[in-house]
Amino acid sequence: MSAASRAVTPQARERRLYLVNLYLDRLKALNAPSPFDDELRPGSAFAWAQRHSGHA
Repeated sequence: MSAASRAVTPQARERRLYLVNLYLDRLKALNAPSPFDDELRPGSAFAWAQRHSGHA
């Protein structure tokens, strides 16, 4: 989401928001937790991946 706020043009911002929405829709279809949920912050993407991969 922060990438959308850094977009230079309105078209680039819209494109980035579209991609984020597409990504979130696919997560929902897989019943996967969203990496944007507040309960997963703070932390790194690596920590999130470890929690959700079954490897501790």
